[in-house]
Amino acid sequence: MKVFLSWSGDVSQQVAIALHKWLPYVLQRVKPFLSSSDISAGENWVDLLAEELQNTNYGIICVTPYNIRKPWINFEAGALSKFAKQPYITPLLFDIESHDEIKGPLDRFQSAFCTKEGILSLIQSINKSMDNDEKVDDDVLEVTFDIWWNKLEEKLIAIKNSPCRENTTAYKWLYHKKDFQNWGIEDNDKSVWIVASNIFVLPTEIYILDQICNNIKKGLLYRYFMPRGYGMSPYDKESLSKFADENPGKVEIREFDDECFSAQAPADFILISPTYER
Repeated sequence: MKVFLSWSGDVSQQVAIALHKWLPYVLQRVKPFLSSSDISAGENWVDLLAEELQNTNYGIICVTPYNIRKPWINFEAGALSKFAKQPYITPLLFDIESHDEIKGPLDRFQSAFCTKEGILSLIQSINKSMDNDEKVDDDVLEVTFDIWWNKLEEKLIAIKNSPCRENTTAYKWLYHKKDFQNWGIEDNDKSVWIVASNIFVLPTEIYILDQICNNIKKGLLYRYFMPRGYGMSPYDKESLSKFADENPGKVEIREFDDECFSAQAPADFILISPTYER
């Protein structure tokens, strides 16, 4: 039985690779297909991908916070449901807390979390979709799963704890505060723009005050965008102004009318080394 592993982005690919290696130990009759591992250099990947989809019995879509808004993961979901001969599809949610975060084409399918219970449910679903002569007895499957689960769990924990430079927004240059918390700043970055109604929330929330000071010493420019009339107390504004005065040319403050700021910045965001400095 063929299982197609769909991925988009570095973290999603790592999860797919872990499953690609692990699945046959639990379900010996499963032949997982992963484009990065199973397409050789020089092959026509478009034709091979189409052929694999047509021969696929089950699709696993590795969804992460970093690809959930990206078009490719939704494209493959549509391709799986259209071309697979018996389209059983499960979005596998890695480092995602709620099914409600799934939107668009992926929302049509019953998803599973990357927990022991969620992966077991996925394995049982794959087993049920097999031909009768390929199926594993339910009791045997649970025992086999328990034996091999720790191996997969170790891989998933390592992936979650590894440094990551992917972002959760739809644009490569636009970062949410959660992205900033995950990996911070790299050596080749030149500037950071922090857009927030209260910029003190970000450093306090993600514990980067020391990091900011160290980055300023290395030459990084911090530019704060904020509203004039709301969001920060007079004390916070005075503290920020003092911080800017202590770091001339390294910390800049840009204030905007409240109405303009609200229209342009509906949420707190961070831009890393923006292309346009104006």
